[in-house]
Amino acid sequence: TLSTLPPPIEFNAQSLTYDRVTGEFGGQIVGVAGLGNIVVFVSTDLQTWVPVFTNPPVNGSVWFNHTMTPGEPARFYRASEQR
Repeated sequence: TLSTLPPPIEFNAQSLTYDRVTGEFGGQIVGVAGLGNIVVFVSTDLQTWVPVFTNPPVNGSVWFNHTMTPGEPARFYRASEQR
């Protein structure tokens, strides 16, 4: 029996945008296998992660956006496919 793992999901760096006026950050997540909800997490310290976006299972890619409040510290984002 041969089995393969789906490719890792990742942010499409060329699609990432930030609007300084509205505080909206967003972009495309690619490599989605349709195996579970897509969840985007945010952190200010790389230790505590809070979910800020959830999308039902899809194949291929999904777009997300997250509004940041002016004056907040820098944020880190990660995405996962929750099975």
